[in-house]
Amino acid sequence: EIPSDPLNDFVGIDKYRGNISFLQTFFKDSKLDLHGIALGKYKDGRDMVISRWTLAMTAPLPWSPRLAFTGTSEYVLDDSGAVVEHVDKWDSLPGQEKSAAKGVLDLLSQMFSSGSGAPVQPSDPQQPPYLLVRRYPAFEIRSYSPCVVVQTPYTSRPAAYAALDDYLVGANSIARILPRTSPVVMQVPSSSSPPSPSAPPKLMSYFLPSRYTDASAAPVPTSPDMCLASFGSRPVAVAQFSGSATPEAVMFHRRALLRELEKGGWAVAAGEDSIIRFAQYDAIYSLPWNRRNEVWVLLDDPTVNDPFR
Repeated sequence: EIPSDPLNDFVGIDKYRGNISFLQTFFKDSKLDLHGIALGKYKDGRDMVISRWTLAMTAPLPWSPRLAFTGTSEYVLDDSGAVVEHVDKWDSLPGQEKSAAKGVLDLLSQMFSSGSGAPVQPSDPQQPPYLLVRRYPAFEIRSYSPCVVVQTPYTSRPAAYAALDDYLVGANSIARILPRTSPVVMQVPSSSSPPSPSAPPKLMSYFLPSRYTDASAAPVPTSPDMCLASFGSRPVAVAQFSGSATPEAVMFHRRALLRELEKGGWAVAAGEDSIIRFAQYDAIYSLPWNRRNEVWVLLDDPTVNDPFR
């Protein structure tokens, strides 16, 4: 067998096992999610099995950065059906190219970056759990577990924060304090939407703790202006940026994300052209260069788990 990935080339089962042993020993909490597997033809016409996966692991550094890679594995078969070649490709390298230098840079960028990149652990109460399905150089695609948001229309951000905070501290049907989560998600009409009474309202949303997966079972807001909504039924394309989430910055990164989605042929969900959706993870008084912001676009594309996509 001849295994190959962006960082390594080696021949033989013993070296293959040694590479797996190194990964298991050096990195911690490794997790591999298999999204899809199919039969196909290799580039030279030989039969192959191709799979699509997400690999996440924790680097042994004091700040324990969580690393994530998405990509495909191609297992080339001989006439007897035995695997004779194994090629791993990473989505994070442009065109899934094989480049050790770019692979190392990608690895280091995750180790020393403040961004997330990796799947949120389901036990994390601060953020809604999701699985990273695709991680490209300019954006990523996530699959969120079913979850619930509480949302309110707003014209003033401080007033919306205050209303949502009231819900968390007891203005709900069980009159109990609920833990604060992140991110805060805002939804505003796009500039292309004509001003009219039917235009979508500005909404601010908090995610409820991950134990709530059904809006019908979650605490109901006492305010008639607020409501609960389900989230997680569609894949989400996400582009991260730091600094202040000014309207100009949000629009700039949203346009860039939409260009990437169009270039990749990804199908955007109906209605997304009239909505701008962005998320903020940090307090408004945090230093701008430490802030984590994201623009979100919902997808309606059944091919996100397709190994041949």
